Amino acid sequence: RRIYRETYDWLKKNNCADLISAQLVENFSQCAGRHIQAEMQISQSGFIIRQPTTGEPLITPLVKISLDYLKAAQQLWYQISQAVKENGTFNAADETTDLMENLLTFKRK
Repeated sequence: RRIYRETYDWLKKNNCADLISAQLVENFSQCAGRHIQAEMQISQSGFIIRQPTTGEPLITPLVKISLDYLKAAQQLWYQISQAVKENGTFNAADETTDLMENLLTFKRK
């Protein structure tokens, strides 16, 4: 919800809220949120697990899940940011923080 709200506010600030479909913003915020959730789980449980039958160490499937959601979020963010760059009042020099960086470093409380 926070990711969606921050993204929508950023779109409004750049006069592009009407250009981007709510579904695109929802998909982006869902992928970004799930990436964050997977990373939090990896941080808590570690990224190495034991293979159930052999006991050999394996990388947890959460690593692939996290990377898949990150890739999807980045692709969706690219679509959103391109529309803003092409149609909005976006000026990179005026931006003090990068929204994508803020979202990807977001910590759940």
